[in-house]
Amino acid sequence: MVAGFWNRKVGCDMNKKKTFRDVAAEVPEHIKRLVRLQYNIALRMRAMVEQSGKTQKEIARDIGMSESQLSDILSGEVNMTMKTIARFEAYFDEEIIGISAPKKTSRSRSSSIKSKTAV
Repeated sequence: MVAGFWNRKVGCDMNKKKTFRDVAAEVPEHIKRLVRLQYNIALRMRAMVEQSGKTQKEIARDIGMSESQLSDILSGEVNMTMKTIARFEAYFDEEIIGISAPKKTSRSRSSSIKSKTAV
């Protein structure tokens, strides 16, 4: 059952005898990045929960989710939505994911103005 899931989800054939390195080498880069991001976000969220001094039950109630949902999120095995991450950021008044907007250059600004006026 697990092998079938893995074959479909990741594209690796678990029915052949392979080493861990063989299998890891077949995992697509975007899946590796997804797992790394989910894990790092969960670690950050878990640290925020621990530093707050509140229980998971209290935080789950305050954020508006079940305690089991919060536990799943903090395990790093759940694909969190941006909405969930934003709820955490708002609740703890801390940034979890820091992304800055790209800087506009004068060249890109002038070319976008020209294309708008040309229409």
